[in-house]
Amino acid sequence: GLADELALVDADTNKLRGEA
Repeated sequence: GLADELALVDADTNKLRGEA
């Protein structure tokens, strides 16, 4: 669903921030 999709995007963003 949309909420799941947003959760995945948030997880990806957090991962990128962690690697930056």
